[in-house]
Amino acid sequence: MNPFQQIPTLAQLQYCPQLQQLQQLQQLQYFHLLCALQSNAANQPNLQLPQLNPLQQISLLSQSSQRTIPIIQQPDIRTKKSQSERVLPKQKKENEILKQFTPDEILQELKQLLEYLCKEEIKVLEEDEKIKYNILTRIDDGLIESLINRYQNQKKTKEEQIKFILRKCFKFLKQKMNLNELTMSAYEIEKVFYKEYFASSDNIEELIPFRSESSNKTMNTSYLKKIFSSEKFYEGYLSYLENFDEIWDQENNEKIQNMAKQVLKFIASGQIDKISTYKRVPWILSMKQRCYELAASLKAYHEQEEICKKVKQE
Repeated sequence: MNPFQQIPTLAQLQYCPQLQQLQQLQQLQYFHLLCALQSNAANQPNLQLPQLNPLQQISLLSQSSQRTIPIIQQPDIRTKKSQSERVLPKQKKENEILKQFTPDEILQELKQLLEYLCKEEIKVLEEDEKIKYNILTRIDDGLIESLINRYQNQKKTKEEQIKFILRKCFKFLKQKMNLNELTMSAYEIEKVFYKEYFASSDNIEELIPFRSESSNKTMNTSYLKKIFSSEKFYEGYLSYLENFDEIWDQENNEKIQNMAKQVLKFIASGQIDKISTYKRVPWILSMKQRCYELAASLKAYHEQEEICKKVKQE
């Protein structure tokens, strides 16, 4: 009898637990066994194939598959998640806590804390002040300390302060000119500005600072002398100094808003450690006075130029 004719029906399998393994074997295993038997029969014509009962067939097939057919391991569906979708235990804990608060609630506390840190150089937050930031404390024990450390580690060199002073001065003067940014390109605005204040529309790249195509990538003395030699720019600069506090406060408030939003993204993605690399940190209030004093001292470049002119005239 053909071995396949001896395979029991599904109804028989239900009453014979020993035969349930037969249903689980792959058809490939049957083919492999039959091919092996046929090959042996071809090589040995007189070979008599034994008649096997179903239990013997199962035993023989199992042994054959163990010797010759590798088991194909099915992939675990749990490993199909990409690495980016997996959630680390700490991040999972943080996400669960985040569900208890709205983004606006977290953002409000972040702004409040950043404004407080701007007032003075703070190394450690006192307990009576720390309790005001219950949401941030619950999100992560080290969140407040990370923000304090980022404030402490910010360094503003003299050159960085001068860049800030001149950038804000140029912006202030351009706004007074009411240049239409919708109909003019950035280069056209710069050209009109420099022609107005420095009586030059040619080679303005020599005067535009901080750009890749600019010849003035640093705040050197020759550049400062050049721009302060313009009487009209000097008059505009004096007007800028009168509005310095207001301009400073507006700039710092924007930095607070932007930093709070960015830190919120760090929290939501479980990347609080990125706070240490955030660059546009709001300036501490004590820097405001130092920066103003430096801005006021730049007037000396114009005054020295005037003195030189008078000496030459004499």
